[in-house]
Amino acid sequence: MEWTNEQLIETARVVAKYEGEKAAQLLNELATRFDCALAATRTACAQRDALAAENAGMKSKLMFWDAESPEAPYDTPEEIAEAWALNYNEEIEVQVAARLPNRVYRVCESWDQQCKLELVDGVDVQTPATDAFLAEVRAQGVEMVTYRLKQFIDDGDFVGDEVPLIAGCIDVAADMAAQIRQGAAL
Repeated sequence: MEWTNEQLIETARVVAKYEGEKAAQLLNELATRFDCALAATRTACAQRDALAAENAGMKSKLMFWDAESPEAPYDTPEEIAEAWALNYNEEIEVQVAARLPNRVYRVCESWDQQCKLELVDGVDVQTPATDAFLAEVRAQGVEMVTYRLKQFIDDGDFVGDEVPLIAGCIDVAADMAAQIRQGAAL
C-alpha cells in the first residue's frame, strides 16, 4: 500500500494518541514538521513553475541574426547554421533580440545630460514571478543582517547607548523586509 503524505501525517497524529507522552510528542512534532516541509515544497514548486513559464515566454520572443550578415532575422540559431551550411565544430556569431512591440516614451524631466522618461504607448515586459522571487531574495538579505545584529546584542557586543540604537535599526530593517515583499506583491 502506498500512502499519501497527508495520510502519513494523519496516521502519525492518530498513533501519537496511543503512545507514551515522549513518543506522542515526538510523533506530533515530526508530523507538524513534515506538514510544514510539504507546504514549503509545494510553494517552492509553484514559484519554480511560475518562473519557468515566464522564462519560456521570454525565450519564445527571441529572434536571431547572423552577426556578419544581419539582413533578416531567424527564429533559432539552428536556422542560421543551416542557411550557411555550417559543418561540425564550425562557429558562428549570432546577435539576439526580443520580438516585442515598439514603445513610445516621452521625456518628462531633463537636466544636463540625463533624462527621465515615461511610457506613453506600448507595454513593458511584465515578470511578476521573477519580481516576487527577487524581492524575496532581497528581503531575506535584509533579514540576515537583522538576525546578525540581534546576535551581536545577545552576545553583548554592543554596550550602553548603542543597544537601543541597534535595536531601532533592527526594527527598521524588519519593516524594510516586509515592505520589499509587499512591493513585489502589488
